[in-house]
Amino acid sequence: PDMKLIQENMLMAEGFQTARALSVKFNTLYELSSALLSKQPHYDWGLRAVKSVLRVAGGMKRANPHLDESQVLMRALRDFNTPKMPIDDIPIFLRLVNDLFMGLTVESKVDEDLKMKIVRVAKECGLQYDDVFVNKICNLQELLDVRHSVMLLGPAGCAKTTIWKTLQGVHNLDSQKNTCVAETVNPKAVTGDELYGYMTLAKEWKDGVLSIIMRGMSKN
Repeated sequence: PDMKLIQENMLMAEGFQTARALSVKFNTLYELSSALLSKQPHYDWGLRAVKSVLRVAGGMKRANPHLDESQVLMRALRDFNTPKMPIDDIPIFLRLVNDLFMGLTVESKVDEDLKMKIVRVAKECGLQYDDVFVNKICNLQELLDVRHSVMLLGPAGCAKTTIWKTLQGVHNLDSQKNTCVAETVNPKAVTGDELYGYMTLAKEWKDGVLSIIMRGMSKN
């Protein structure tokens, strides 16, 4: 697909006036990132990632109409992509962003209300909370706002489980009934049909593990 043209049209749809110039920078950044950054199985520089970033950028533009459009796109690209990068790739990516958006500086968007709730839940759970831990939880929430499926990757003991459980606690804070619930599934313990569901020879649908869990959650 002609990514530059698609990006230009999507930027215009989100209300950007300088869509053509910004689409060139956007496309160049993703091409260079694909070539220069390490090869990670979870990296996605394709159309799906582009759509998510532009949705974030459109929301930022409407929330901050006083900001220059280049600053808005720069913030969206930086804040959306850095949370999923290994520590070695972040300096390279930030240098690319600074080279393409030369002379521009913009602070990261911070949800102070979410941070306060994270600290409160961490205290209640007896957890030590530092800036990195709090920021990772904020990053997870930002990704969940624009993606249907998010993976937490990292070595054992790096707080993956604690991060999502703390965020779950934030959503259930001060509510009489838990509005955010979780189920643990080991997909390697069942076959693909057992996991997702399948159609029998009699053309009847049989629910899989995920179907049953989602159906139960929607009822409760």
